[in-house]
Amino acid sequence: MPWMVKAQIGVALLLPLIAFAVFCGCGEHRIVALPSVKVALEPEYPLHIMAERYNELMSYLGNATKRRVEWISAISSESMIATIEARKPDIALVDPLHYVILRKTCGAEPLLKVLLQSPSGTRAGGEVRESTRGVIIAHADEAKPGLHELEGSVVAVPSRQLLFGFVAHIKTCKDAGVDWRSARFVVERREDRVVAAVALGRAKFGFIREGTLELLSGIIDLSKVREASKTYPYPNPCFVCLPDVLRRRKKIVMELKEALLKLNEPSPENKRILSLAGWAGITEEVSDKEYDVVRQLLTELNLPY
Repeated sequence: MPWMVKAQIGVALLLPLIAFAVFCGCGEHRIVALPSVKVALEPEYPLHIMAERYNELMSYLGNATKRRVEWISAISSESMIATIEARKPDIALVDPLHYVILRKTCGAEPLLKVLLQSPSGTRAGGEVRESTRGVIIAHADEAKPGLHELEGSVVAVPSRQLLFGFVAHIKTCKDAGVDWRSARFVVERREDRVVAAVALGRAKFGFIREGTLELLSGIIDLSKVREASKTYPYPNPCFVCLPDVLRRRKKIVMELKEALLKLNEPSPENKRILSLAGWAGITEEVSDKEYDVVRQLLTELNLPY
């Protein structure tokens, strides 16, 4: 048998042994693959801000459940529903409108609701809020523009499928007698891009949520950004679970729920994780009925969902 053929056979026999050694290890150096959990978060901001806000949370959940955490997100809020339906995370933190849609299409269950810090406390401490407001911002050199100037103007929004990025703001415009349908809405996909569009004058108005300007104050020049109005308060985002996931992976879902609730226990580490995420705490006092106000809003504005 030619030497080259012998060598090829030898390599072919050796490769499975190498693979076995790599994946199984030996003695003290054995590699153990941890089971995973999947956690989905709304893509509110650019990656570096999302990482700053939630990396510590993901590490905590991994340590608390002794599992590898797979962080699931979407390119934009527009595709978040499809991402959740396709990837089936164990839990997902979603905008109230996304919850209402997932409840209708998949029977999603609300597990927990986040308690938010006041905007002034985004970085350290602050008043606990069980509801959130949207903010309408505008490009202006001096005086705050009136809401009626929105008619016929370019309006930047992160998505048309967000309560705190579109629907709540439309309700405010409607109640002020503004013909919001005459505006030209431009979907910017994330809130930082909405703020940048308004700051640079590419959009006259923008729709964001409370706390966004404070979060971006050191990143974007806000000298020409004015707060034109705020929306009514609506229920905070919530953690949800799809029913088929709850049936198949109930133990894992409950482990994640328990770990999140334990963040309420007073300790410097828990406080730091919550503060980074912009949360004041987490509560299991949440129900589908609490989000009926969102459904009523959609009906009033004749918006499909």
